[in-house]
Amino acid sequence: MSGTSWLAGCALLALLTGCSISPGDDSYDFDGDGSTDSEDCAPEDPERYPGAPDPPEDGIDQDCDGCDGDCDGPSTERFAGDYAGTVELTRDGGGGEVDCEGTAELVLADDGALSGSGECGAVGGAAATFVFSGASTAQGAISGTATASTAGGTTEHALEGSVSDVGQIVITFEGSLDFGPGPVPALDFVAQVLATLPSRRGRLAGL
Repeated sequence: MSGTSWLAGCALLALLTGCSISPGDDSYDFDGDGSTDSEDCAPEDPERYPGAPDPPEDGIDQDCDGCDGDCDGPSTERFAGDYAGTVELTRDGGGGEVDCEGTAELVLADDGALSGSGECGAVGGAAATFVFSGASTAQGAISGTATASTAGGTTEHALEGSVSDVGQIVITFEGSLDFGPGPVPALDFVAQVLATLPSRRGRLAGL
């Protein structure tokens, strides 16, 4: 009997028997989804029940297994950790010569959120600092923003990249930077951040 039909019947029977069943009564299927309330993680929602289709990454546990999507499927948690590495800026069209190089530190949280910073130095003391933000998917694709600051100002650049099960992040972004007065003029660049997970933090146990 569906939840709607049962409620109608209950309303009628209440006049004679005092029927007062509500969501959560173990032996009934209040929402009519085929699972009794004792089995159902959402007894008032007919779209959520054990065995229901559960698309990943929609923020809802439709099949009542405690996970959004397949509990045994990919998870951003396996990438989580503190990564350290390098950042290099190469002049666009400059034949691969590195104009600014330095270090970067990145953090991937259990939920896939990316944060971090970096800095690089160029000829003549010119320098740039970076703040990274973004996110990783469960499949390891990374997207976000690199905010660059130099003597000439602050600019934002879209970044993309990936994180692998062997504990390595590769990020690229491009644009223009103005290093201000000095031997390094404004330049169009392509940047790469390469960082690894030294500790691995036990996140790759499934490999």
